[in-house]
Amino acid sequence: MKHLNFLNSMLSICIPVYQFLIEDLVTSLHEQAQKISVEFEILVIDDCSDISFQEQNRSVCEKLNIIYEELPSNFGRSKIRNYFLSKVIHDFLLFIDCDMKIINNQFLVNYIQTIEKENSKLVVCGGLAYEEKKPFDEYLLRWKYGHFREVRSVSERVKNPNHSFMSSNFLISKSLLTSLKFDESLTQYGHEDT
Repeated sequence: MKHLNFLNSMLSICIPVYQFLIEDLVTSLHEQAQKISVEFEILVIDDCSDISFQEQNRSVCEKLNIIYEELPSNFGRSKIRNYFLSKVIHDFLLFIDCDMKIINNQFLVNYIQTIEKENSKLVVCGGLAYEEKKPFDEYLLRWKYGHFREVRSVSERVKNPNHSFMSSNFLISKSLLTSLKFDESLTQYGHEDT
């Protein structure tokens, strides 16, 4: 990856975590962020996972000098995303779910190139892909739904930019998220991003 210089770009990478090991994800993001000239921070907030997940994730974050916090109770998907607002220091927040995998070595560059200093109302939705190999039966329905309903090419998303929004991989300006916020009354899994 070539060394880029985005003088006005400042990015807070926000990773809400629940019951998942994040070493591959944070290592990949950390490596990409260090290769470009942009002020960044990576924040990992654990939503009251089991201690075994916390211990391993805490250790990884310490090694990479990543900001890490463990919540005393489970906030849920909406509240934890809003909570990041009180922790970040930069103007743009990149949210990525803990179970995501970075498959593009230009992942951060692609997001940073969309940031325009004069646009404080920015939202950019990233793509999503599922592995082609079918999972075990207990995960097959979710895989089928995601594979056939959620996966959209860039060209499809550009044609219909307001068709859908998923909170698993998106960039938003701090000012916009502050004014909108996620609906914290949604406490069960899913639909906070509908």
